[in-house]
Amino acid sequence: MKLAYSAENQVPVALDRAAMDRIRDDFVEATRRAEAAGFDMVEFHCGHGYLMSGFISPTQNKRTDDYGGSLENRLRYPIEVFRAMRAVWPKNKPMSVRISAHAGSAKKA
Repeated sequence: MKLAYSAENQVPVALDRAAMDRIRDDFVEATRRAEAAGFDMVEFHCGHGYLMSGFISPTQNKRTDDYGGSLENRLRYPIEVFRAMRAVWPKNKPMSVRISAHAGSAKKA
């Protein structure tokens, strides 16, 4: 079952590899443009409601391929995109990653 983040959001569709490559390349191009524009830092936004959050979230990511299931698999694509961005961003300039985190319902001992 595919779940929208909220009632106001679209129902997600699993991306195929070609779409994932295009999106990665768009992030890389945006990173290049940030450097050309003179930015001192770039942020990779993986927070709630954004595409990369959908990969990371165990409640949103229902994929059954190499990009779903375990946390390691769910992080595979965001890390791929980050590494591609880092490869074109100057080594002397910082990058950050914005994430959303929720402790959930922790069991009491």
